[in-house]
Amino acid sequence: MGPKISSISRQTSQKGKLSKVLQIWFTNRGLMLIGMMVLYNMSLFAMLSMTPLTLQQRYEMSVFNSSVLFASMLVIGTLIQPVMGKLSDRIGRSQPIIITFLFSTLFAASAAWFESFLPFMFSLICAVSLLTAIRPIILATAVELSQQSESTTLGIVFAVLDGVGALGALVAGFVGEIDLALAFLMAAIFTIMSTGFYLASHTLSRGTNNHAVLDHP
Repeated sequence: MGPKISSISRQTSQKGKLSKVLQIWFTNRGLMLIGMMVLYNMSLFAMLSMTPLTLQQRYEMSVFNSSVLFASMLVIGTLIQPVMGKLSDRIGRSQPIIITFLFSTLFAASAAWFESFLPFMFSLICAVSLLTAIRPIILATAVELSQQSESTTLGIVFAVLDGVGALGALVAGFVGEIDLALAFLMAAIFTIMSTGFYLASHTLSRGTNNHAVLDHP
């Protein structure tokens, strides 16, 4: 009898925690962060999905050489991740996220503009590497929002990032049928929209903090 009661109470507690986490994510700030994460990953997926195709069709590169350049973009971004994480711990999340998004938007638009190989590849590597490098900060921002049930929060975040964000590849493929450059321009649009969503969530966060201070006895 005792173990059954303990099991039931544990399940009830877990459901209560999940409910609280979902309630947090369905606040205005939570929805803005979800929008930011979706658009961020849509931009990244759009560029990643179109890169091998562009290198092989436009520049007639081999499959192997295309894979080397593809891997280099992700490796560079991954190597920068610890630096970005440490920087955000020192100065906060907002500045690294906003600055990275703005530069990534510029580089993605440049990749759409340039047709010569070197300027195109430089712009593309910078755009993808920056978006890859900022990933730990985005995850940290999500965990800080919920302030509890880290595993559940990360599960929700990865479902949003990799599930819904994968639509970026579909959109890029659709506009890429018209012109491959439009796929990278679409990635730039996704990134600047992601910046707008993050700024909205940051504004809502500051407003909530100000109300908390005013309401404090």
